[in-house]
Amino acid sequence: MTAGVFPPAAPLHEQSWREFSVNWEVDVKVAFHFSKAALTLPLPAGSSIILISSVQRSQFTHFRRYAGAKRTQIFIVNYAQKESDRLKLGIRFMHSHRE
Repeated sequence: MTAGVFPPAAPLHEQSWREFSVNWEVDVKVAFHFSKAALTLPLPAGSSIILISSVQRSQFTHFRRYAGAKRTQIFIVNYAQKESDRLKLGIRFMHSHRE
């Protein structure tokens, strides 16, 4: 699974919440819904879900916000793995990132 948008580069005080939260509304939302669907279908035991994300190491605030959303995707994958284990579904959730 992969999805993403780049946040607006405008200073914080010049953005609306809608502009500011674009990464949460796209990047985090897709990880949440995809992981939830994989746990509730459920997929056959032995299935793998791989989240591909990038971790920006930029000093610019808007890229830190992007990286925060991507890190939250990784949190969701880790949480989904724990749920798969707890429910004994045999589904493997993994994340792969590129710098």
